[in-house]
Amino acid sequence: MTVLGMKSPQIQAYDSRSVQLFVEVHNPTSQSLNLKRLHYRLVSEAWFNGEGEVRVERIIAAGASAVVEILVPIKDESAAEKMQGAPYTLDAQLFTIANKTERSWNVRAKGALTNSRTGELQVAELP
Repeated sequence: MTVLGMKSPQIQAYDSRSVQLFVEVHNPTSQSLNLKRLHYRLVSEAWFNGEGEVRVERIIAAGASAVVEILVPIKDESAAEKMQGAPYTLDAQLFTIANKTERSWNVRAKGALTNSRTGELQVAELP
């Protein structure tokens, strides 16, 4: 799993702004996997602390990848412009089905938010 980027859309369904996180899920196996869901906890101490589950119905071929989007509300509506350099941690559990058997993987990604040329928030992964 790799965090590809993040942006701050205005979402009508939320009372405040949200960050939209784009996560690439890679299938390193030699068989297709049916990605079913991703349970996550995304934390950046001052800006957001979200936990939830994204249901996904996507088949990832052997060696291929798929992108999953996660929406997390921001604690402070005006935070989007101030987030540059903010560290974050994403803990996730991926659930797949292969050969009629459900499997799961625990994954962790750490990074920091940076601004791209377009003004959208991007990520820099940390070791």
